[in-house]
Amino acid sequence: MKDKLKNILDWLEPKVSYADLRFVQTEKENIDVENGILSSYNVSTDRGIGIRVLTDGAWGFAASNN
Repeated sequence: MKDKLKNILDWLEPKVSYADLRFVQTEKENIDVENGILSSYNVSTDRGIGIRVLTDGAWGFAASNN
């Protein structure tokens, strides 16, 4: 992922006055126990990215969680 973000930033750099990228990844582990017995176990990962740019005096922002 780090390489992909670097490629995006390298592509943006000559086109804008300023750019920043923010990547967030959250991992969750859920364990449910009923009457001392494991009833469910689930691990999930959520990811998101935000891109902010300044060009021609105007700010732009885009975000995705896909």
